[in-house]
Amino acid sequence: MKAISGQSKSAAGESVQHALLKIMESAPVKLKSARHIDTTHILFICGGAFVGLSEILAKSHSFGFISTADDDNQKVLDRLNARVKPTDLFEYGLIPEFAGRLPIVARLESLSRATLIRIMIEPRNSIFNQFREILRNEGVELKIAPLVFEQIADLAMEYKVGARSLRGIFEELLTPALYLVPDHPEVRQVVFTSIFENARFLGAPAAGQ
Repeated sequence: MKAISGQSKSAAGESVQHALLKIMESAPVKLKSARHIDTTHILFICGGAFVGLSEILAKSHSFGFISTADDDNQKVLDRLNARVKPTDLFEYGLIPEFAGRLPIVARLESLSRATLIRIMIEPRNSIFNQFREILRNEGVELKIAPLVFEQIADLAMEYKVGARSLRGIFEELLTPALYLVPDHPEVRQVVFTSIFENARFLGAPAAGQ
């Protein structure tokens, strides 16, 4: 977020949050077209990557909830101890007035290595399927060994930005092949066995084979 009129970034962020307060209070909001929209029945979902939240929770929940009876459900206690309080969000620049208007604050666990691999492969419009379709339009088959997906997932976990880095890593791996294939019509298959090795470009089989 850019600073406004010489204000610091934090001050600019606060002004935006103050502007959003009325919208979140279920009040009629005037649009640029001079029309009004009632936000009473609109669900607002605020999301983001809150890096370092675990460390903040460790400091703010030093005491937490403890068991007082044998029949206390440990799963319930663990869930209570893992809850994110509005005050935990202040370190990210959220002002009390804004954080206090979020009735439910849910924390999602970090994506696992296996989940990152599934994101690359399983969805209908997954990264792998997109690039496979691009090469298929050139009459070329794309083959990627399972090890490659595991290596990409490992890199993404080191970057600590969730699934956001998957496309960048994938594109860096595939870009040389995307430029080479159109100029080499004899290539019929592109094979990746490791991100640390160059792709193998296989031509059409000879007649009779």
